[in-house]
Amino acid sequence: MLKLEFDAKIRDCPVCRSKDIVHHFTDFKGIKIGRCQRCGFRFMNPPYSDSYLNKYYASYMEEEDFELWHDALFYGHNFYFSLIEQYISPGKLLDIGCGNGHLIKAALERGWETEGFDVDPETTTRVSERYNVKTHHGDFLQTNFKEQNFDLITMHQVLEHLKYPNEYLDKINTLLRPGGGLFIALPNIRSLSNRLKHVLERAGLKKNNVGKYYETSHHLLYFDPTTLRILLDRHGFEVLYKRNGHKVRPGQSGFKRFLMRNVSERLLAKSTFLMIARSGGPPFVVGL
Repeated sequence: MLKLEFDAKIRDCPVCRSKDIVHHFTDFKGIKIGRCQRCGFRFMNPPYSDSYLNKYYASYMEEEDFELWHDALFYGHNFYFSLIEQYISPGKLLDIGCGNGHLIKAALERGWETEGFDVDPETTTRVSERYNVKTHHGDFLQTNFKEQNFDLITMHQVLEHLKYPNEYLDKINTLLRPGGGLFIALPNIRSLSNRLKHVLERAGLKKNNVGKYYETSHHLLYFDPTTLRILLDRHGFEVLYKRNGHKVRPGQSGFKRFLMRNVSERLLAKSTFLMIARSGGPPFVVGL
């Protein structure tokens, strides 16, 4: 088990840059969560060190998970591309946090010219060999990409892991062609389930695994649709669409997925959400 290592405390809100930061919560493992008094954003404070995170992610992806999750994730990513392609035509795509390549496979089969990025070289090598695509690894902020080279950048369950979201979005802006698209899917800290659990914890009615929903083993940032919108606005992205995520699992029937996609996920504040945005332009929202 890795020994926990932390950086110094964060003094500026990662979303709005306010210095009005307070302690919000301590989870059952003793990890401290801060909150911005201006925008309400929550984040691990102090965050893990780069050294700890590099060690953690070196063993994060397990190859044996690939076959178990492949059909479910391929189905889910196909659904996401059906949404994306209402706004962004297939072109050149960079998948940040490509993992075992499920999203890349869906993109390739829909006609996208695709590259992948992840922190771990063994992971990206597997993806390159499996799908014959170019991949990159290491520190994304230091990686030498060609500017204005991509029509779409995807970040599926990635943003919540980052220490430097502003720097990532700054770089993403340089990599997208004018009017290029950004797809982000991530957990919703203000889901109905999480809010109910927090109320029960505050009332002393839930005492085990307090704050487990923060997933502090590897999640550093805790977004909801409002705070993600603030972050994207700050970086000049036009939000085109938002909705609850399509949280598929292995072995689900087609009928259950249909009900999820068209009924339960139409409800507000599910456990994950997504946004599709375009680089540049005034703020504008379609959908839920």
